[in-house]
Amino acid sequence: MSQVDLTNVGLTREEVEVLVQILQDFRSELRMEIAGTDSGYYRQGLKHEREVLDHILVKLQAGLA
Repeated sequence: MSQVDLTNVGLTREEVEVLVQILQDFRSELRMEIAGTDSGYYRQGLKHEREVLDHILVKLQAGLA
């Protein structure tokens, strides 16, 4: 997987806080979608998406500390 350098995005603290909240809300919705799907293949894709989202949240929250 290739990486994109976003160290110079220039988000304010408030913008990062809002982004974290939006991603946390989406993660909660994603959890419900994972629980509600019957397709194992689709479920695995959603779980992978959740893992990537968790990595993003960790990085953003570390920047707020």
